[in-house]
Amino acid sequence: MKIYVLSLASDTERRARLVAQLRALGLDFEIFNAVDGRNGLPEEYYRRVDFVKAAARLGRRLGNGEAACAISHALIYEKILSEGHPHALILEDDVQVDQNLLRLLSSEAYTRYDLLLLNHRFSYVWRFSERPLFGHFKTYRLLLPCWMTAAYVVSRRGAEYLLQHSRPIDHTADWPGDITEIGARVCVPMLVQHPEETKLKSNLSCERHKVIDRLRFFKRFYWRRWVRKRLSTRIA
Repeated sequence: MKIYVLSLASDTERRARLVAQLRALGLDFEIFNAVDGRNGLPEEYYRRVDFVKAAARLGRRLGNGEAACAISHALIYEKILSEGHPHALILEDDVQVDQNLLRLLSSEAYTRYDLLLLNHRFSYVWRFSERPLFGHFKTYRLLLPCWMTAAYVVSRRGAEYLLQHSRPIDHTADWPGDITEIGARVCVPMLVQHPEETKLKSNLSCERHKVIDRLRFFKRFYWRRWVRKRLSTRIA
């Protein structure tokens, strides 16, 4: 399976540990240069972002770094489709992998799904949706979109869906569209680790804000989500 490591071109030290781990596992991978939005979004990418719609969705302005991250993932989806990969593994450069990743790839269990999250946060899943993956790892079907794009396997169909909902970018990287529509699943326990110390050093950490939408009680989406949460089980 094609493996992409998403990283800023200048972040050689940041990705060094992951690169060493992948090489130790004997896995081939490609470094995919992410769009750098730390000093403002490059001019050629502004046309890909609808900042007005994003602000309406988020209740705040979409940060340049957040937009750059979402664009970077969208560019990978384009590459997956143009090169014809049936599945691809996308890893952000600060994750940690081990032999379990090799076991997943060898089992080919990922081929059952259009989107399989190997790391995730705030995950609400359908009760009784448990399925074996391999060994002691299981998958659960998401009831609501969750957070984290640090490590996931996406099929060609999944990439088509995510890219369709990334034109234009009006969201953070996690996630374009409603990934429950393509049966997105999460891996439990998490197969790829994203340590707390790396999250604190994230290039996007300063742009993550909790937004209070004072009109949320009058929105259909809020109550739909409220009902779904009560039908679900939170696992991460």
